[in-house]
Amino acid sequence: RGLGTGMVGAAAVAVWFFLLDLATSRPFHTPAALGSALLVGATSPAGIQMSWATIGAYTVVHLAAFAVVGVAFTWVARRLEQMPSLWLLALMAFIVLEGLFVATVGIVSAWVLGAIGWWAVAVGNLVGVGAMAKWVLAARPELQKRLFQEPVATNV
Repeated sequence: RGLGTGMVGAAAVAVWFFLLDLATSRPFHTPAALGSALLVGATSPAGIQMSWATIGAYTVVHLAAFAVVGVAFTWVARRLEQMPSLWLLALMAFIVLEGLFVATVGIVSAWVLGAIGWWAVAVGNLVGVGAMAKWVLAARPELQKRLFQEPVATNV
């Protein structure tokens, strides 16, 4: 289930950036920029390699990262199903991890955030998390019931 959850998130993020790239008339620019920075060591937009090899290699990294995230997301969902009062802790952890992710991308390759836009990365992450949450809640009606239909105490 975790791998499936991760692939749903990966697909949602990929579609988000594909549509964003199409809107700017630069299809596959985002995976090419991220792949060039991560895999080739590009240090500026001039170093972006618009090749299928770079885009494909980055896609493999993207899928692997989301596989890990999906497993973790599913694990947290199971814990929340058992103890829904920890929802606030899960939310705070998500906010901190989101900030750390955007900050890490900014530190490692600030030019990528300039080329893509930090807001686009943040929205892409929210799209991915939203898709994974919808997927997990659809597969776990008990979790949905315990979080949204029953009164929940909050433990921190």
